[in-house]
Amino acid sequence: MLTILESGTLRSMGYVVLGALAAVAGWRERSSPDRDRLQLWPLYWWLTSALLIAVGVAHLGGLGDYLVGLGREQARSAGWYDARRKFQAAGVLIFSWAWFMTVLLAIWRVPPRRRRYLPSAIAVGTLLAFVAVRAVSLHQIDSLLYRRDLFGVRIVGIVESALLVIAGMSIVSRWNLDDDASRPAAERVDALH
Repeated sequence: MLTILESGTLRSMGYVVLGALAAVAGWRERSSPDRDRLQLWPLYWWLTSALLIAVGVAHLGGLGDYLVGLGREQARSAGWYDARRKFQAAGVLIFSWAWFMTVLLAIWRVPPRRRRYLPSAIAVGTLLAFVAVRAVSLHQIDSLLYRRDLFGVRIVGIVESALLVIAGMSIVSRWNLDDDASRPAAERVDALH
């Protein structure tokens, strides 16, 4: 049953589904009657949607593999392919450091009126950082992700699928919170009883 996580096509479609969910979230915020009071920002969701759909289509079309192949050929023709590990390690460190600093700064500096977007921004950012680190194709990381498995499923399938689910949950969870926030307080109390 878990072997379905091995499907690159299914995971690619996961990005497209996440993009659609983000577009729906943007549409919901755009049509919210309490948009001004809640200081909603539908543009965030639409940009997130476009980014996720682009990653999904690129993933589905094998664009990442194509670009890695081009980079490999360029490194060979320029004569630095044998020394590529230090550049790959630097790339992984840069992506990891950028992700860490972005999360830290977002938690520290995002204004209160925009904190509603923080969980999904961190989840989607983590997913995209994982994609970027994977694209660098550092041997040690590839060995862990592609050559090791858990319950017959490669680690890459488990991690990417888990990140897709977490990002999806962070997007959809906003829907109920936004619905609750737009209802008058008396209705929210009545709904609890």
